[in-house]
Amino acid sequence: MHTDLPPSSREHVEVGSVAALWRYPVKSMVGEELMSSHITDRGLLGDRQFAVVDRATGKIGGGQEPEEVGELLRVPCRLR
Repeated sequence: MHTDLPPSSREHVEVGSVAALWRYPVKSMVGEELMSSHITDRGLLGDRQFAVVDRATGKIGGGQEPEEVGELLRVPCRLR
């Protein structure tokens, strides 16, 4: 059989299933569970689209320095 499709497109192979889908609109904040979403070439639409920046230092808050961002890591966030 001859086809112009690459080998990866010729057959369907199931490798797993999705148990839950979460999006984190603001880096290092609590995310939101989704029922569905659009996937782009850059990943899940709206995921880590924003970040919290310390105006004094210009530093982006994140989970690597929990003592600096404190309670921020527990704040829920939703993308509407």
